[in-house]
Amino acid sequence: MASARSWWHRLAEYRSLDRLCASTQAFEDVEVVVSDDYGIATQWATRCPSSVPRLVLPGDPIFARAESTIPVGALVIAVRRPPEELLGEQSWEPAGEVEHPITGEPIVLARVTDPP
Repeated sequence: MASARSWWHRLAEYRSLDRLCASTQAFEDVEVVVSDDYGIATQWATRCPSSVPRLVLPGDPIFARAESTIPVGALVIAVRRPPEELLGEQSWEPAGEVEHPITGEPIVLARVTDPP
């Protein structure tokens, strides 16, 4: 489920990704995005990097596919759950925090450091 509380918030998320994109410029080369928020992760993946990475949403019935194949270097965008809950046994390192474009709550960024 997305963190936007209404369709108006969802539209506002799309318009307000500039800060999120600017904060994540170092992740231009990412091939996989792991997240617990479909809206933020999809918007980031289609708007911010130069190529569209594969999206993995652990626990989601459609996008949870291949959770065990999350490669080293994958970007974690943890909106509601911490990275360790999204990655299970895989190691990760913090990559900062950004403000959610609507709620202002912190979004935790991380990079996967351990092969599956």
